[in-house]
Amino acid sequence: MEITIEKLTKEKFQEFGDVLSLKDNYTYKKINNGYTNRYDLSKFITNEKEINNNISISIFQGLQRPSPLIINMLECHPIASQSFMPLQNGDWLIIVSKGNSKKPNLDNLKCFIANTHHGVNYYPGTWHHPLITLEKKQDFLVVDRDNIEKENLTEFWFDDIVIKY
Repeated sequence: MEITIEKLTKEKFQEFGDVLSLKDNYTYKKINNGYTNRYDLSKFITNEKEINNNISISIFQGLQRPSPLIINMLECHPIASQSFMPLQNGDWLIIVSKGNSKKPNLDNLKCFIANTHHGVNYYPGTWHHPLITLEKKQDFLVVDRDNIEKENLTEFWFDDIVIKY
């Protein structure tokens, strides 16, 4: 038997699954106050009845924020985790805090610098700041729950805090 190699396209692969590529997906929605473009690439699909089928595979295109960096909100996802993995070289910031289901403990606020080799998976209920890239533009593969009705998103707003880096 001999197999001929074909170029991978969305159309040729559609009976087997989804091709994950920004080149095939030009629509996006602005999130995180305009500092992130969310490209929804695919849904997590399972045949198990007990698992919620609202899991989304996306690329978030982070846009650089102004300097000095000032934050005044954190968010958490109480039902399901949210994972970020950078797809390009560059540094990015991770801001997290412990807290309860209603609000973060701002006295416990932590900021980490990560590079292209670092991805994170925020556990359900972890307070964190939306995506912050230190690059002009940086893409991240994101696996999270699709928040059509914002059931897995809680936001907490507070007075400005300056992040020094």
